[in-house]
Amino acid sequence: MEVKMAYQNIKAELKRCGVSYAKVSELLDMSVNNVSLKMNERIPLTVSEAKKIRDAFFPDASLEYLLESDGDLPTEREERLSNLNAIEDVFDEVGVPPVFYKTLAEMRAEVEEGE
Repeated sequence: MEVKMAYQNIKAELKRCGVSYAKVSELLDMSVNNVSLKMNERIPLTVSEAKKIRDAFFPDASLEYLLESDGDLPTEREERLSNLNAIEDVFDEVGVPPVFYKTLAEMRAEVEEGE
């Protein structure tokens, strides 16, 4: 049985290293959408997946660092913004028409106005 873990630093390291979700999806043999869901902690990332990502893209990083979590639960606003960011990441990867970005921006503005 594989242990599933929450994390917060892998996404930041992927961005820092210029690694796209498409590259990660090829490595893990899954859709870009699933990678996005994992990077945004919507579905669990397994230890073996984290090790594959680490070994392929930043082997000097420790798993402890990559899988670190502060344990804080996001607010409803933070969760909604995170979901919108995940959608935007998928849009970027698959190349959707500009009208979709406009709708996404409108949705983001609604969430931010609700503060």
